Amino acid sequence: MKNIKSILLTGLTLLAGASFVSCTEEEFQPGPEASGVQVFFPEATQTDYSVDDNTTFVTIPVKRVNTEGEYTVSVLPDFTQDGNASEEVNKLFTVPESVVFADGEGEASIKVSFKRAEMVEGSTYVVKLLLNDPENTTPYGLSQIELTLTPWPWEYLGVGKYRDDWFTGMWTAGNVEVEVPVYENKSTKGLYMIENMYGWDFLTEFFGGTQEEIVGKGYVKSYTPTNITIDCTDPTAVLIPLQPTGIEDGSSNNLGILYIESFEPGVLEEGIITFPTSQIFLGNAEYYGLMANGNGLFRIVLPGYEVTDYSLAAEYSGMRVASDNETASAVIDFTYGADVAGITYLFAAGDVTSSVDSYIAAITDGTAENTSTLENLAESDGTATVSAEAALQAGRYTLIAVPSDASGAFQAEDAAVCVFYFPGMSGGTIPECDIKVAMYPVSEYEDAAEDASEYPDYSSLVYEITGSEISDLKMAFLPTSTLNSALWLDFTLEEVLASVGSDMSEVLADLNSGTPVWDIFAGLDAATSYTLIASATNDYGKSATVSCELTTGEVPYDGTLVTGPYMMTCTIPEGSSDGSDFVSQNLFRISPKPDSQTSFVVSDLGFENGLSWNAVYDETAGTLTLDGTFPGQEDRGSFFGGYVTNDNISATALATYADGSEAMDDPVVFKVNASGEVESLNTNIEVVLALIVEGSVSPLGAVGVFYTEGTTVEPYRTGAETSAVSSLSVSPMSGFMFNGTADMFLRHVSVAEPAGLYQARSADRLATVATTGSKCAPLPKDATHRFSVKANATHVQAPLK
Repeated sequence: MKNIKSILLTGLTLLAGASFVSCTEEEFQPGPEASGVQVFFPEATQTDYSVDDNTTFVTIPVKRVNTEGEYTVSVLPDFTQDGNASEEVNKLFTVPESVVFADGEGEASIKVSFKRAEMVEGSTYVVKLLLNDPENTTPYGLSQIELTLTPWPWEYLGVGKYRDDWFTGMWTAGNVEVEVPVYENKSTKGLYMIENMYGWDFLTEFFGGTQEEIVGKGYVKSYTPTNITIDCTDPTAVLIPLQPTGIEDGSSNNLGILYIESFEPGVLEEGIITFPTSQIFLGNAEYYGLMANGNGLFRIVLPGYEVTDYSLAAEYSGMRVASDNETASAVIDFTYGADVAGITYLFAAGDVTSSVDSYIAAITDGTAENTSTLENLAESDGTATVSAEAALQAGRYTLIAVPSDASGAFQAEDAAVCVFYFPGMSGGTIPECDIKVAMYPVSEYEDAAEDASEYPDYSSLVYEITGSEISDLKMAFLPTSTLNSALWLDFTLEEVLASVGSDMSEVLADLNSGTPVWDIFAGLDAATSYTLIASATNDYGKSATVSCELTTGEVPYDGTLVTGPYMMTCTIPEGSSDGSDFVSQNLFRISPKPDSQTSFVVSDLGFENGLSWNAVYDETAGTLTLDGTFPGQEDRGSFFGGYVTNDNISATALATYADGSEAMDDPVVFKVNASGEVESLNTNIEVVLALIVEGSVSPLGAVGVFYTEGTTVEPYRTGAETSAVSSLSVSPMSGFMFNGTADMFLRHVSVAEPAGLYQARSADRLATVATTGSKCAPLPKDATHRFSVKANATHVQAPLK
């Protein structure tokens, strides 16, 4: 094959030279005339071989042009191992001294035999063959050939299973599971190879159609057989190196060959490989793409292992009254996995979650009293539900249940716990959840008086939580403008809390003792409104969601730059999707940094979402410049041109570029007039809004454009006190504009999340008291199903880099 490359290169060189002398009238001179037998190696001969354990020879074809008579040509071999020749290497190979063509035959072969068992794993062997008869070879064919033989480094383990949550990141299809051949590296234990992991067996199952229905129809352009390697040498830090999958993207993204790579390590446990949610990259080699494994269902089951599902969840579903109208029973719904054959359970008075392990141990060793058992549970492909009831007196109870397999063996690690209040026949009023939250300036909260000097009111605040008999508590703290943008997108308080909330079970002991729980949030932006949301459930199953708002103080400042809120407006003629003028308006705020006349923070730029950016004022140049970094996180670099989020619900990207620039992350420069007021924009800004769906970014479109031509900037004044930016705007933007350019050129794959604020006193809290919610959810289950190629396998546009 090296000879072929040399011949082509020579031809190109001669052609280039001919272009300089093409004006001459010299006659064409033909090449040398071939004569004799004209024996040669075909140019299409395979030269690279991966040699498995059972292969001991390869056959190389030899051809001739003149087939008249019997002909014998001698063969001269040469052998090397990793570029070195030796007698030991020569002994590994056997090559005939000559090859014989029968009369009338135009093709023969050379059998290159070798001792496979003696070849060294990881070495490369080169065999050169020369047809030693210059008078009967041909200048138009190969008289010598070079073979490369590499011992196949993989040992076949058997058939495993792959469940997809990678490719489905681009499509609205299910998490299909297919069988795959699995190999392990002979010299590196724990390094696995999955043969054709994304081959036609997978693709036809995924799309629910034939190969002909898929290729070239907007799904897949082509598939090249490709094996995927997974590094499990450290079972606690499993890696998928960046590598092609063999799939050529046929969707509108036109990403080319799709690549896969793990961004966060996975684990190998009991023969099952898994990865964290939304931590597997899907895109091209230039890192244009998205984060897949949005459901956390990516899974490889190695040969010899099987997935068992002993998951169990228990939920108090209500009270059943007997026909005598005197007896009441608590009804419990059990949801159990496919391999659960029995459930043994008991009730304990009160909340015993702090000692639940003792109850589980008593059930498994048979010493527990008053147990009940559900046996011969119905088999199912996924999960099933069964109900049980027990006559109880009014009061609070803890249910402890342990599943068992078909042999009766308990699966204690899958035990379920449910704490509930049972009203009984006596009824009575169930206490409502009395959770309350409040926030205060640090200087005004008596218990924080000693902290006021360290945590000034312009960058800190105190929150306080009160309540009684609380069994579950979650809390979220975020800029009010971030919350407003989520509510504007029709998300609820509960959905925001689920996205960014923190489990506060560690404070329940103090809270339920009657002591108000308080702490300080520090590292906040000045003159900015913040909202605290809390959701709680009490011991009686009653829940409540509450919130409160507070604005941080102003930083003392006597500089020349006019700070506070600014209104930025840009009108784009016929820029809306319906052809009408598109007016982009943005209310942002400039706040000084403490003890500085030149360093500032700009918040809500382009879109009112609570994000803040560093800014530097140059009074001499009359400019205010933002470099794209977050306050306190300058080492992370610029985030202009990439998606950022404050709430894990939506993400925005500011594509910033100077006139004539091809970048999407140029610094943003504002012009400041002689009065110290920001008056114009020197950098174009396009704002793209996206939703974060199961860990992946789904762009909605451009929501604001602010071009250097046509954008006005002026201080925003209402004639009244304007303490919070969030209170000045009805909505975070004017509307959608889909003909912006930035949404096709964004550079960041993953969504960045600022992390500037922190809880100042969290280390002073008391030790955690374990609690369990009123419902124990079962493990995630695979809802696999087939989709029609033409109807249901709908493409989801992937965000680009």
